[in-house]
Amino acid sequence: MPEVNVKALAELIHLPVYGYARILAEQKYPGQVPAVFRVPFYGPALQGIRRYYRSGNDLAVIDRAIQEVRASGATPPKLAHNVAVLQAFRQGRQRRRDLTLTAVTTYEIELAGVHVRFRPDVQVLEGDRTKYLIYGFRIVEPSLEVARTTVELAHHVLAANGVQCQPRDVEFVSLRSGHVVRTDRVRAATLTRARHCARAIVHVWPDV
Repeated sequence: MPEVNVKALAELIHLPVYGYARILAEQKYPGQVPAVFRVPFYGPALQGIRRYYRSGNDLAVIDRAIQEVRASGATPPKLAHNVAVLQAFRQGRQRRRDLTLTAVTTYEIELAGVHVRFRPDVQVLEGDRTKYLIYGFRIVEPSLEVARTTVELAHHVLAANGVQCQPRDVEFVSLRSGHVVRTDRVRAATLTRARHCARAIVHVWPDV
């Protein structure tokens, strides 16, 4: 069965079928296709941000994370992109949030023959509410529509797994700009398009 995450599915929904190949190759062969926008590429930055919130928002944690990346021996693109994300986070609004990290869970559903996964980049308590944060790491942010679609699909997966939360509890956070996308409802049209897209994925998956 084809397997994709909600970020990939949200992008694919807004592409013609002939544009699926690159994204599906990254989903099908995650260890073989290099890409500067897959989450594992930004693992050092994500781990630094997680440690920052665990520390009670100590900026020295981010500074150390930047130093660790620079000394890691990573490839120049990986080093540059991870440092840029951490520096942007240090200067942005997200660092001011009072978040308590909780255990991250992977949520899964089957949609029209496709296995769809959602794993928040951070799962947190903010006040008395559980929030599910999806980070965008790229220099170029996704369109507002793609970001909203990502949030909607993530909430749909959560709801299908019996998680009681509001759509606004899921956020797409562009780390470089600090821009946050939320929604108050999941559009029926988004789920219809997701099912159509899933059927197309099933059709092209063997040839990827």
